[in-house]
Amino acid sequence: MLKFIGLGSITTAIAPAVLLQACKEAAAVVDTYKFTALSAGQAASVKAIQDMIIPRTDTPSASDVGSVEFLDTYVTHAYKPEDKARMLHQLDRFAVKLKEEHGVEVANATEEHLVAMMDKYFANYTAPKEKEVEMEIEGNKIDNPTDSSEDKVDYKDDTTEINMLLSGIRWITLESYFSSEKVATEVLNYLPVPGPYIGQMPIADLPNGMNWSL
Repeated sequence: MLKFIGLGSITTAIAPAVLLQACKEAAAVVDTYKFTALSAGQAASVKAIQDMIIPRTDTPSASDVGSVEFLDTYVTHAYKPEDKARMLHQLDRFAVKLKEEHGVEVANATEEHLVAMMDKYFANYTAPKEKEVEMEIEGNKIDNPTDSSEDKVDYKDDTTEINMLLSGIRWITLESYFSSEKVATEVLNYLPVPGPYIGQMPIADLPNGMNWSL
């Protein structure tokens, strides 16, 4: 059973109840979890990306502790419709670019393929310069802002969209991973009833040299 026991350092305007709901639903056993936002292919892309961010070593990988399911429930409950549409679009474009550039489907991608994608679209990404568009009113030129309609998703080029995807997934992966019961209680140091507050302490002085989970 996968469980999430805390929200760690999450700082967001989203209501805490929404995040707690994501934790609750992601705590379902993976074999019986039913995705509500992601398709099977999109979930495979999320898993590949998350396990590149936190791979399995002597500690669990991101997907081992339910981070894929957490992202699905977080998107379902916390994202606006246009934000959800954008992430799903980005996941689809990630899979398309992986196939175009490396000739493999996400499910068959190797670490080498995924590292190359992370390098191109995240580590070595350079944001393009925004084009300045002007409009004239009564003889005066003013900047023409991009359409900010909430009903319209203004998709950018694939490189920018995939970079936005990787940046967003990185954040939610770290938050869900360190909030999971397994990592909080078996990897990090955990005290159900905390002792005295110590503002600063060298990491070497902590048990096993690991940080506290909460």
